[in-house]
Amino acid sequence: MRVLVACLEDKSFEFKGNAGQLNQSATWPYFWMPCVMGDDYLQRANCLVEAVPVDVRLLDGCMFVLYQARKDAEAFAAWIPDALAAVEHGYRTMRG
Repeated sequence: MRVLVACLEDKSFEFKGNAGQLNQSATWPYFWMPCVMGDDYLQRANCLVEAVPVDVRLLDGCMFVLYQARKDAEAFAAWIPDALAAVEHGYRTMRG
């Protein structure tokens, strides 16, 4: 899945990238990715950004996430590569 992150506070801010198996929830944590840890297939990499996104839309395999503040959009955008790295590490070390 691809992701596009933007914010209302600074219209020039934009993050585009790969988001793996990004999932969205209506409750906190608002975003997460499934993450295998050893032989535990039920783990998740949770996004700890507590700000509620203004809007989230799924369009043709791309998730558009809009935040009000730039700091929240930047924090979410920074979490995505970290979460992908955790997911990849989990798959490399899985057993079974």
